[in-house]
Amino acid sequence: MTTPTRAGVVLTSTPGDATNNHVMVNDGHTVILIKNTGSTVARTITFRFAKKVDGQAVTSRTASLVTGERRSSVRFPRTSAAAG
Repeated sequence: MTTPTRAGVVLTSTPGDATNNHVMVNDGHTVILIKNTGSTVARTITFRFAKKVDGQAVTSRTASLVTGERRSSVRFPRTSAAAG
């Protein structure tokens, strides 16, 4: 994880953590930069949320990335989120 500063920061890539199911804690300011590094296959990223609203689970969000595509996520409300 890289914390931004007023002077700017160099972004570094971190591979997904398949061992821990790609889970990360969202502090409400987190933006995820995603890149499909595959050579032939589109990938679908699913954002799952542990938080419930009025006792109901929050619907997962998905994003599809074609080969070589990069995307950034929006900031999600503070909760635990997983991308996998």
